[in-house]
Amino acid sequence: MKTSLKYPAIAEAANDTRTYDQIKALVTSHRLPPRTQLAARHLSNQLVGCPESDIQSALKRLAREGVVSYTSDKGYTITSLSSKDVCTQYEASHTIMEMSLHILQNKPALIGKIKFPELFMPKHHHRSGGDFSPESLTKTTSALFIHIASRTGNPELTLHALKANDRLTYIRQCECTLIDFPVEELECLYHLYHKKMIPELRFAMDQYHKDRFKIIPRLMEIL
Repeated sequence: MKTSLKYPAIAEAANDTRTYDQIKALVTSHRLPPRTQLAARHLSNQLVGCPESDIQSALKRLAREGVVSYTSDKGYTITSLSSKDVCTQYEASHTIMEMSLHILQNKPALIGKIKFPELFMPKHHHRSGGDFSPESLTKTTSALFIHIASRTGNPELTLHALKANDRLTYIRQCECTLIDFPVEELECLYHLYHKKMIPELRFAMDQYHKDRFKIIPRLMEIL
C-alpha cells in the first residue's frame, strides 16, 4: 500500500520535468523570439498535454535560472541579448573550462576513457552528405564542455556548465556562420581531449574563446 501511494508523485514530477524541458528548448533555440511574453494559457496551446499549473512552475524555475526574465507588469519574457549579455556568457564559459581543465591537468586520473564523437567519423560524415549543421555543431560543443566539467567530479562546476551551455545554445548556432572552419576547430578540441593532451587543450580552449570575443560586434547584427 505504501509503495503504490508514491506513484502519483513520481508521475507528477515526470510531467513537471517534461514541461520544463519543452519550454526551455523553445526558449534556448529561439523558436520563440526575444521579447515574447510567455503566458501559461498561450503556451498550453503549443504544449499539448501540459497543464497550465505545470507550465507556471516551469516558468518560475526558468526565471530562477536566468533563462527567462520576470517583472510584475509584463510577467515572464524572453530577454533580448545585448553585447554585454553575450560577453558575459562567453566569459562564464571560458572560466568554467579553465577551472575544469586546471583540475584535470593536476589530476589526470579523473579523466578516464573518452569516446571520440561519431559526428566526426567518416561513416557519419558520408551518411549525412558532409553536412555539419549549426544545430549539430552546437550540440556537440555543449556535450564536450559539459563532459569536461563533469569529469572534475565537482557538481557545482557541472551545474554551471549545464546552465552556461543552455544560455549559449542560440548564440553558438549563430556564431557558426561567422567563425572560420568551425568544424575543424571543434574537431581539434575533441582530438586533444580524446588524447588527454590537457595543457594543449587549455591553450586551444583559450584561443577558442578569444575568437568568440572578437566576433561579438558582427554577432549582434544577426542575434
